[in-house]
Amino acid sequence: MRKCALLLTALLWQGHLNASTCMVFPPCDLLRIDSVLFIGKALDSGTLTSPDTRSYVRFSVQESFTGLPAGTKEVVVLTEDSPAHKGQIYLIDAARGADGTLVSRMCGASGEVTSPAAKEVLDYLRERAKGEVQTSLRVWVSVSSSSLPEIQVVASSAENSRSGVTNKDGMVVLDDISPGVYRLTIANLHYTSDPKRKSDTEVQALAGTCPVAQIYLQGDSGLRGRVRDSKGVSVPALTLQAFQVPDDPADTVSMESPWYEVQTDAEGNFELSNVVPGRYYLGTNLIELRTAPIPRTYYPGQTGRDGALPIGAKLGAVTDNLIYTLPDFGPKRTIKICVVDQDGHPAAGAQVLDSFDASGEAFAAIHRMETGTDGCAEFNGLAKAMYALYAFMPGPQPPLGARFSESAVVPFGELAFEASLKLGPPLLIPR
Repeated sequence: MRKCALLLTALLWQGHLNASTCMVFPPCDLLRIDSVLFIGKALDSGTLTSPDTRSYVRFSVQESFTGLPAGTKEVVVLTEDSPAHKGQIYLIDAARGADGTLVSRMCGASGEVTSPAAKEVLDYLRERAKGEVQTSLRVWVSVSSSSLPEIQVVASSAENSRSGVTNKDGMVVLDDISPGVYRLTIANLHYTSDPKRKSDTEVQALAGTCPVAQIYLQGDSGLRGRVRDSKGVSVPALTLQAFQVPDDPADTVSMESPWYEVQTDAEGNFELSNVVPGRYYLGTNLIELRTAPIPRTYYPGQTGRDGALPIGAKLGAVTDNLIYTLPDFGPKRTIKICVVDQDGHPAAGAQVLDSFDASGEAFAAIHRMETGTDGCAEFNGLAKAMYALYAFMPGPQPPLGARFSESAVVPFGELAFEASLKLGPPLLIPR
């Protein structure tokens, strides 16, 4: 339940918390059943293990909060990366491994006691030791990566049951509960657990803590229909996106709101299942990360949002028989891209890809292409579509040696088009 963000670098024992890239949680969400927390003075700078960079550091225990037997005077902790500074006093946040070894927690609260973060944790631990901190439970409910309000959450233990309704941020707080193990359920119809993500179905609330649980749901609404071109022919293998309509009409669609993606089948049919109730724009390339080989379009067949018709997804129902007719993007045209190296020689085996340096409603996606022995690749584009692309040549030891070209834009036009891309110097990492 204590989640870490992408860990770029672990900087232990540098006078601050373990990793600045970890998500920050309140001190009351720190303790676990296996937690070991104490204030200790480093008796040495640590003995490095082999072959990694972890080290064993001896500490004299000056103040113990949890996890150590009464009267413990000295312990050894396995730390990550940097050794401790001999004589320095630290707050240690560790866990006991299966073999009894104390290991400092990644994304934990270890750090010098003089740091502001450690002081906040120490204030909490001392108040908890006096019995002055209540036990609470917080549950965050989301759907399609967005907070879900007005969901009733039930937390049941062997002794009692508590419930609450999530606020606009998808959070419900159950204060002053009894310590124990709680089973979490929701009491709303038309929402079920998302099988693609792991929810916290049980959570242990230790005395004086405030654990956070996460529940991921999916709706039971749906959208179903068919896509055809301007001549009425079914369009297969077309990627469609559905984004919830913004509250402010002036706002762009956002990936922070519920959104979905689906590809049409061989007959041009599509079906979006497990959709959250609401109003949606259905279309192609609704965000700048282009996925469809046509410009941005909106249901029922507009190139601009002004003419878009929002689609309503109702609780427990499928909105059916949607006919999406694409605008006419003109005849096909041959677009040829040739790639050369720094000396102007054809670059065989180069990849030609979508560039997102250029953006706008008129741009369509291209499929990844590879140049032939003549350094060229070509595809069938549309007259009323623009394309932004660049070339990339992998290096012998990725990413070292990789070469890139500048981006190029293919404008509107009915005639065949040819462009040349020149690769830059190999990518090197400075010594």
